[in-house]
Parts: sequence; structure tokens; C-alpha cells
Amino acid sequence: MELIYQNGRMTATEVQAGLPDNLANSGVRTLLSILERKGWLLHDETGSKYVYYAARSHEEAAKSALRGVLQTFYSGSLGSMVTTLLSDRELRLSPSDIEEIKELISKSEATQ
Repeated sequence: MELIYQNGRMTATEVQAGLPDNLANSGVRTLLSILERKGWLLHDETGSKYVYYAARSHEEAAKSALRGVLQTFYSGSLGSMVTTLLSDRELRLSPSDIEEIKELISKSEATQ
């Protein structure tokens, strides 16, 4: 999906060329077909080729992926997930990140 988001529209051959692993063309086509069936991709036919493009915005896809991580690894506990991220010494928040998070927390408290 990241390749599609970066490039906009791609054929299966173009996706295959952009992947780090040497996947077979049939495997790439199968993966693209699955992503299309799940509603993440759409395609146009150009001659005999399918040209794939994202059906959802990058932001929407990111939120969906994070919801999956939240459910899978944190049993839906946003607090546990944030605590884990904030306690990771390799991840550093900039002062502007901290201010933005404070504002979001304040807005969240105001709506509850």
C-alpha cells in the first residue's frame, strides 16, 4: 500500500519492481486482488493491464492500522498503547509534539 500511496497509480509489475523482496508476479497480483476485495484498492483497465490506486486516503489507512494494533496488542486500551510508546527510550517527543498532545488531551477532556 505504501508504494501505491507514494506513486499514486501502479500496475502489478511496477509494484513488484518496487518491493524489496523478490516476490513472484503472481503473488503480487494475488496480494493486490486481496487488497482490492477488502476495499483498500481500486483499479482501472488500461489496455490489458490493471492500474491500481488507493480507495482510501493514507490517513484513513493509518488510522485503521493503528486501530488494529490497538486491539491486537493492547486489548483496546489506548492508555496502555500511549504509555508503551512514551516509555520507549528510542522514541523522543519534540517540544511541539508535547504541546500538540497536551492540546488534544485538553480537547478530549472538554468533550467528556
